[in-house]
Amino acid sequence: MKKDFFTSSHSLIISSILVYIIMLFLNILTPYVADDYVYMFSFFDKKPIAEGTLIDVAKSMYVHSYKMNGRILSHSIEQIFMFFPKIVFNLINAGVFTAVIYNIYKIINYKNEPNSILFILITMVVWIFTPVFGEVFLWQVGSVNYLWSILLGLAFLSVYIIKYVY
Repeated sequence: MKKDFFTSSHSLIISSILVYIIMLFLNILTPYVADDYVYMFSFFDKKPIAEGTLIDVAKSMYVHSYKMNGRILSHSIEQIFMFFPKIVFNLINAGVFTAVIYNIYKIINYKNEPNSILFILITMVVWIFTPVFGEVFLWQVGSVNYLWSILLGLAFLSVYIIKYVY
């Protein structure tokens, strides 16, 4: 292939779609595990959260804040996802992972021409150097706690990182 292909915006879009599809596939292969089962039930009355309402999630998280820990926002999101089929989470989570990779790419490749090889390389480095990839990026409770927090942190800090570095 020509060098021009790897430095085109089209190749970057194709690379992003490829990463999204691979992550979606891995998310689909990942069943509910560990804490996912805990958050299927209300901490308030032990009933299945999917049979309740958003008010039931609020009650559950109120009790959760006293019995478990202070991750109220992320665990509320987790319980809200229990209202939907798992594919909804899978679709969103694959997008969040792709967005994290893209944010890292934009920081590294700031003001340079598109580089799909760099984008794929970043994805591979994240895969290799994350000690427990599945627990951070695929497991539902782990993803909402860690992956989604990484995205929010990068979205906020990327402006400052770029300002500092460049």
